[in-house]
Amino acid sequence: MKLNFQNNILYVIAGTCVLISFLLGVFGYPNMALLLLAVAVGIGISSNISHLFFLLIISTPISINFIAPSGFRIGIPNEILLPVLFGVIFLKLLSGMRISFKLLTHPISYLLLLDITWTFITTLLSDDFTISIKRFILKFLYITIFFYALPQFLKQSKRESWLFTLYTIGFIIPFITTTYQHIQLGIGYKTSIQVSLPFFDEHTIYAACATFLLPYFILSIWKNKQLNWRYLYGTGILGIAFIISYSRAAWLSFLIAVLLYFLMKCKTSLKQFGYILVAGVFALFIFFQPLFDTLERNNTKYDDEISSHFASVTNLQNDASNLERINRWICAYRMFEKHPLTGTGPGTYQFVYHQYQHPQHMTRISTHHGDNGNAHSEYLMTLSEMGFPGFLIFISCVYFSFTTAVRLFYSSQVSSNHKTLILGILLGIVTFYTHGLFNSFIDSSKIAILVYGGLGILVSLDTHLKKKI
Repeated sequence: MKLNFQNNILYVIAGTCVLISFLLGVFGYPNMALLLLAVAVGIGISSNISHLFFLLIISTPISINFIAPSGFRIGIPNEILLPVLFGVIFLKLLSGMRISFKLLTHPISYLLLLDITWTFITTLLSDDFTISIKRFILKFLYITIFFYALPQFLKQSKRESWLFTLYTIGFIIPFITTTYQHIQLGIGYKTSIQVSLPFFDEHTIYAACATFLLPYFILSIWKNKQLNWRYLYGTGILGIAFIISYSRAAWLSFLIAVLLYFLMKCKTSLKQFGYILVAGVFALFIFFQPLFDTLERNNTKYDDEISSHFASVTNLQNDASNLERINRWICAYRMFEKHPLTGTGPGTYQFVYHQYQHPQHMTRISTHHGDNGNAHSEYLMTLSEMGFPGFLIFISCVYFSFTTAVRLFYSSQVSSNHKTLILGILLGIVTFYTHGLFNSFIDSSKIAILVYGGLGILVSLDTHLKKKI
């Protein structure tokens, strides 16, 4: 993409307006912040819509959640940009812009359209329509902007990898503030939980985003086989954030990504991956009881030593965090048992799960007030809020995203640069799906832009490849 001098100046002015609006918001001047943000959006539209997308990516990690008078949480500035971008794209569609038919008919695209449809149906049947309609609108914007629109504009600029690069540039500010606060309080698990505020709600989503990005930068260093400061800085920042976040789920998900990397390097086919999965499930079924007995004897508690902290992930005796997760999982399953087809409605878990708690499963950190998080599982969250059909759609997305990425990576029609990007997206998405066993983050724009944007890039590359063939 070639930018002339005038557009460069406009881009700098827009970026400066966003930065100042962000500072005004932090220091308690929301009206002035929104005004300056509107100026930045206007400049972005007048110069180039691609700039607006770049602004969206780079502003996502530095956005801060504000509570609207209605009680609705909104991220400023990135979530303000979403309806603006949707409006601009809608006008462009009316003026003649076309969407690729192959893009709309790709299996992943079908599944996401089905996901939007089922989310709307379950919203109409929700236990709390007001909460669910907000969640539906958010998901609709995420999928239309992050999955459909963003990758197409990145492709036109021939900058698909900028999803990772620009996000990491924006991540620098949260990294600096989080690391500084962590050092001030003393690096360790107990101080890691809230130091990522105000940019990230707590350390697990901060770690999940860093872990998603990290494989691409490591792969880029290895691919270039020479010192590239952009990739080196990115790897350093993300690596430090990943380690000192003290997120056990992030560490585990990265280990799974490393294992997958070596399997990909061994040219493991999709059929062989299927055999590995079946063998793993069969082994788990056979050895479940002795494995569970071993886990019950583990009383290693989380602490500041990384090895002990990681080992505590299997502590089912006295680790309140682990036991509370089990409590939430049981509640989610009970919710599914009562509402097997449509669930309780999108976004409702937090407000209704306390009704499904049993005293024998509750912990010292359990709550009856609906103010302490979600199901701590992407899979069970979907099952409880959207029933079995919603869960099946989500599992199908996991399957097709994995198979699409593996097939693309092995294709001889794909360039080496795109292979690095594809493998980086695959490993990043696998960290998200692994992390999703223990936490639920897809409703946050912080990671939704990476997940849906990564899937959109995969589909865009896949449809382009099919055109060539």
